[in-house]
Amino acid sequence: GTSGMGRQVSRASLAATPEHLRRVGANELVVTTAATLLGTGEDGERLVARLDAAQIAGVAVRLDPTDRLPAEILSAADRLSLPIITFPEGTALADVTTAVLDALLDAQRQRLDRVLDIHQRFSRIALARGGTTEVAATLYDLLGVPVAVVDADGRLTVVEPSDATIPVDLSAAVGVRRTISAGDHDYGEVV
Repeated sequence: GTSGMGRQVSRASLAATPEHLRRVGANELVVTTAATLLGTGEDGERLVARLDAAQIAGVAVRLDPTDRLPAEILSAADRLSLPIITFPEGTALADVTTAVLDALLDAQRQRLDRVLDIHQRFSRIALARGGTTEVAATLYDLLGVPVAVVDADGRLTVVEPSDATIPVDLSAAVGVRRTISAGDHDYGEVV
């Protein structure tokens, strides 16, 4: 399942019994044991297909010394790009789950820090009665791509950075476009 390593992990769930494996959800990293996987009574192909259909992020499996995952499970996981990660005996399932949750919380904290930074930047512009030049400069700083502001008639009013090459016909420009409006009035676009 190596090609599925880009799947998004939103949470971790501990599957201590085969029944827990029937209640998994999208974007979960399912932490379990080889014995639990094999105890479902399903053949490997069907088990992996069911987990993939639930859109889980992957499976983290503790292997005891005598455990081996059947080739059928591994080949099905490869075919469906469902990552299966193994870890050795002696590692508590709760420790793996806690480590995943800690990583998820840290990623969430980083996203919230970024959102707060963006909010504070634009709040400072608004409080200082800044205009389109300051907004465009801040967008350029945040996004790292040239930003153009056009008025309601399609005329270029601000370009950031000032030496950026902007197409003469902005209607054909490739990129993200956002309308600037207040109420029913259209003031132009940010391109």
